[in-house]
Amino acid sequence: MYNNNNFYYYYMTITRKYLRKYRSRTFARNKNHGNNLLKRHSTKYLTAKELFNMTKLKRIKISNKKTKKIKVSNEIKDRMKMIDYINRKYKKIARPHKIKMLVNDFKSRMKEESGSIPIQGKKNKFYFKQKKGHNYPTYYAKIGCDDIEILNLEALSKNHAYFSVEDINLSYDENYIAFSIDFTGNRLCKLFIKPTFSNDYKEIYVNKKTNPLVNTHNMLSYSTLNSGNCVWSCDSKLIYYITYDKAIRPCKLYYYNIETKKHHFVYEEKDKNCSLSVSGVESGNHIVLYSSTYNASKVFIVTDKHVNCVYSLKKDVDYLLSHMYSTWIVFKNYNNKSKIYLTNDFKKERQCIISKPYQQFQNIQIQGDYIIVFYKSKGFNKIMAYNYCDKKMKSKNIKLCQKDSGCSFNMPYFNNLNQYINQCYINSHSFLMPIKGYFIDLTNMSIKNVYEQKVTNFNYKNYNEKILYVTKDLHIIMMYKKGLGLRNKKCVLWGYGSYGVTRDPEFDIFIPSLLNRGFIFCIGYVRGDGRHGHRWYNEGRLMNKMNSFTDFIDCAKYLIKYNYTTSKRLAIWGRSAGGLLIGATINMQPELFHLAILGVPFLDPVNVLLNENNPLAVESRIEWGDPNKKKVHEYISQYSPQENIKLNKKYPNIYIYSNLNDTLVPYMEPYNFYNKIKEADVFKNGKRDIYMQIKKKYGHSQSSKRYEKLNEMAEIYDIILKYII
Repeated sequence: MYNNNNFYYYYMTITRKYLRKYRSRTFARNKNHGNNLLKRHSTKYLTAKELFNMTKLKRIKISNKKTKKIKVSNEIKDRMKMIDYINRKYKKIARPHKIKMLVNDFKSRMKEESGSIPIQGKKNKFYFKQKKGHNYPTYYAKIGCDDIEILNLEALSKNHAYFSVEDINLSYDENYIAFSIDFTGNRLCKLFIKPTFSNDYKEIYVNKKTNPLVNTHNMLSYSTLNSGNCVWSCDSKLIYYITYDKAIRPCKLYYYNIETKKHHFVYEEKDKNCSLSVSGVESGNHIVLYSSTYNASKVFIVTDKHVNCVYSLKKDVDYLLSHMYSTWIVFKNYNNKSKIYLTNDFKKERQCIISKPYQQFQNIQIQGDYIIVFYKSKGFNKIMAYNYCDKKMKSKNIKLCQKDSGCSFNMPYFNNLNQYINQCYINSHSFLMPIKGYFIDLTNMSIKNVYEQKVTNFNYKNYNEKILYVTKDLHIIMMYKKGLGLRNKKCVLWGYGSYGVTRDPEFDIFIPSLLNRGFIFCIGYVRGDGRHGHRWYNEGRLMNKMNSFTDFIDCAKYLIKYNYTTSKRLAIWGRSAGGLLIGATINMQPELFHLAILGVPFLDPVNVLLNENNPLAVESRIEWGDPNKKKVHEYISQYSPQENIKLNKKYPNIYIYSNLNDTLVPYMEPYNFYNKIKEADVFKNGKRDIYMQIKKKYGHSQSSKRYEKLNEMAEIYDIILKYII
């Protein structure tokens, strides 16, 4: 969520040789390879000291020799003083020795050197390595006995405060790599291509004259930014990508021809409620374009500059398409049902493979004669394989998880590149079970464990993951150390509950630090997330949003009722839209909790959604509603954290963390909440504490560097250990 109160700045380094009016690039010569390596400085965030050298929101060009110093405005001075003041207040209660101890604790479980096994592509084998001391992996091609470096993300990340790779795509002929990088932490990406076996990097972006996008954030030209989503054409000559409008909505599809070095416009989505995404298919013969809301989609087949709509937009109906051996495989989620069928022309079904209620298809993979289906059933992730060459279309369950709480499954980068063989490689992991890699022969369904993530100072068999059923559909996943008596324990309850997003099981090196100290860690899967598909999501959005908050309160009450914890030992935690969940909850029943942690929290939905100049306001109305309508305005006002603060309420201890460069939830939004609620009686009389921290170099996401993440999480855990005793 963006507004004009979000003060952040950047500079562009200008060299004499590559001087351009609105863009510049600096390349450094790699002495080892004799090729140009990317070394960009286009989005460096400034420190507080550097901010004082600026006077107003505008681009500042800094030459290699001199920096122009300008007197700073009083408004910016005041804001920086405010930020420094609240950060100093937080530092008074931060315990550096505890934070350092926690960092070392996290690090003891972090496998500093790791990697993947080589997976056969059409020509070569590919894998990655994570080296000790590096924040990012390096990708390799294995040719014979030689290991050739093809993408060194650690080298590319130098001089960037934030660096997150959003997508990596290998061309079908394996001669090129396309990848997108977010330099801000605000989901704003830049697209690059390189020859697989060369370091000749090239940035891909539409010329400003052909795509005149407004510089809404005073940060950088949107003509150079994309959604992070890209895909190669089957002849490996075209790279399709999607750009933003001024509302940061992915809405325009282009392709770049690597031979002619020209960009071509393909399609623009005019519906402001829809966002574009593009993908390839297993056969490599087609490009599929999706125009989607959070729970519905329309589908296009793309051929060069032409698009053909095959499925129109319908409420609560979304599609996922695949193609193999001249046959289209269609995955359809609708009316709390899911269906998979074959078709040749999209006008009618040729053959239905499966049709079941209360299941949500998430992803598919075609391998040889088999369709591998990743789906949710009753909230749990499952895998099933179908032989679509078999007329009976019998299904085979692929069981890779022994955890009662469920697991997540994924196919990593540079994996399953050869779709014409009846074999695949799948990873499985849970919150407390490290990644296990399985090689699966689909013909006889033999499963071989070929990889296990080695985690030092940790044995997952010493911990339990348990499902608690608050109601039939309302679940809590509870984690604890074996041997711990589950009575009146210290507890952290985490929640999100928006946008149909589900926190699926993913191995977490941080949680054991709490479990080893006698905590139970719980995740509440409330209405508004995607645990049970469209139905569960729709029951927690728009005019049903209050269900998310009552569900979360019910989760807390359940834990207290059955003596898992007490109100004095219960902390709640949410981030972004999850911060709204926490903010609304403590306004509704503050006495239930002892500590509330709000990360980059969305706390003022009414004013944000009413602001037509806010780039994300229109898109967000799909989730929360349009407060320009009286009934919607009244409903949102009932739960808006900013509007429901009561100074006489017995609030819990509160810790808020935010980031100076956040464009999705600008730091002024949580600051206004903090500034208002700190006047409550319990904080003024010293019965409860409230603190806030504003980091100066990150966007909506926290640090992308794995070693910096340790310290960030240690600061949050330090707060938990201080107040939950």
